[in-house]
Amino acid sequence: MSTSPVSPVVEPSRRPFALVGHRQALAEAAALGVVLAVAGWIFSIPLHNATNYDEGNYLAAITDLRHGFVLGKDVYPDQPPGWYILLGLLARVLGNSVTAIRAGMLVIALLGVVGAWAAARRLGPVAALGAAAVLTVTPPYAAQATQIEADTPAVVLALVALALAAWAYRERTSTALAVLSGAALAGAASVKLSALTAVVPFAAIVLLGRRGRAWPLAGAAAVLLAELLAFRNELGPIAHGAVGQHTSALGNAHWSRVDNLRLVRHYFNWHTPATYLLIAAVLALVLLARHPKRSYLAALWLFLPAAGVFVVAMKPLLDHHLVIVSVALALPAGASLGLAAESGRRELRLGVALLAAALVAVGVAQQGHHLRASRTTEPEWMLRAAAAVRVATAPTDIVATDIPIIAYRAHRLLVPDLVDTSFTRVDVGELPPARIFAELARYHVEVAAIGRSFYADPRIRHGFDVRFRRRLVRPDIVLYLHRRSTLSAP
Repeated sequence: MSTSPVSPVVEPSRRPFALVGHRQALAEAAALGVVLAVAGWIFSIPLHNATNYDEGNYLAAITDLRHGFVLGKDVYPDQPPGWYILLGLLARVLGNSVTAIRAGMLVIALLGVVGAWAAARRLGPVAALGAAAVLTVTPPYAAQATQIEADTPAVVLALVALALAAWAYRERTSTALAVLSGAALAGAASVKLSALTAVVPFAAIVLLGRRGRAWPLAGAAAVLLAELLAFRNELGPIAHGAVGQHTSALGNAHWSRVDNLRLVRHYFNWHTPATYLLIAAVLALVLLARHPKRSYLAALWLFLPAAGVFVVAMKPLLDHHLVIVSVALALPAGASLGLAAESGRRELRLGVALLAAALVAVGVAQQGHHLRASRTTEPEWMLRAAAAVRVATAPTDIVATDIPIIAYRAHRLLVPDLVDTSFTRVDVGELPPARIFAELARYHVEVAAIGRSFYADPRIRHGFDVRFRRRLVRPDIVLYLHRRSTLSAP
């Protein structure tokens, strides 16, 4: 009797599935790596640009803090203490030069791209890639990436908080990730209060979870308690500095005339690919109306109206404040386009993917061109003024200036309360002449350089003319010297 051959029994193996997972992870990592490489190139273009006023303010502040002055008690705090802690860490690890700290800011901005990717990854790999790519080309994120401003680190920490919450509240709640998400959000607000806009999408994500919704409060409370204890003796001045001058500006006649809505409308102009990406993303929501992950996507979209309320209310509204809008727009828009590109009919998916890729490519080209065209160098008059201040003073002298980068470039300490001499602070009455000259007397200031808010105020300028008998007049600045000084004009 003949018998048919018996096929060998093949044991089921997980290896093919492991290989598929491994290959997918490599593909995702490679795609994210490409986005980060492009982002790094774009973000680094303005690395050596001239410093702006705020950068001089913060650099002078951390210089004073490194020499023993206390935030709030001595050094005027424009932001919550987390920002100055972060700057101090960057200066300690990377060095106290402009380029070194800007390089640290660049790394933080790239972390934000990863944060956007991680926050959208719960929707799928293409949605994650879309969020990261759209953030890279949404202004003013790239332009602000290396600027020593609190806005970018704050919103990056907010993205980290959203990503941690997204992965904490899935089928099973991860207590550790939930606590960390709350801590990250509190840390973001401690860097700049604009990060509180992320509370809206964050709360929506937490409410999607089935249990453990209170754990983020524990993480946030731990961070806040640590800061309250660390700065318990300076809480009043810090709160006043971080919030007070902006609330005062709301009722100031000059700043109340600024039309924030007009500025926001200008932001969404027809020459920016980000505007078209937003429109395409809104249209993509129609395709995703019945998608099983629509609830999480809706939570991400809540970020945009929350950020919109902030920028409309902010006085004064400046370019760097719009970083929160770029992130609040890019995260849900990029995620929506990515999710639409892997949902529905094949032809429709291909069309969405090609449109999004084309708009991102145009955005890369536009951002690169704009940032290269906007390259600047430190003005010669400022470098000459810094050199003159350095020659006229001893290393231990404290100087006064309404252009803080001069004190920083001169390697001299700045009167701690005068690290911020912005037009806003002068206009709202925070720096009356009596207060300014009391501080000059307190620190025995014999050299001053003014050319901005102090020079624009006749009362303050007259006070300098009276106090300092010798002055060197330069094209863009007035350098005031004590009568004993023998420094001559170059």
